[in-house]
Amino acid sequence: MAKNFIEVFQDECTRIKMPIPVESITLATEPLNSVAKGRLVAAALGDGA
Repeated sequence: MAKNFIEVFQDECTRIKMPIPVESITLATEPLNSVAKGRLVAAALGDGA
């Protein structure tokens, strides 16, 4: 992941009008695994997504 990814992403989010309010943007503790872990939990709970 780029070293300045968060700064670039924050700049872009302030530049465009988001359809929902965004209070803060932070990097996940394990950014490369966070989505996979979240989907694993969702699958275990059977959320259907």
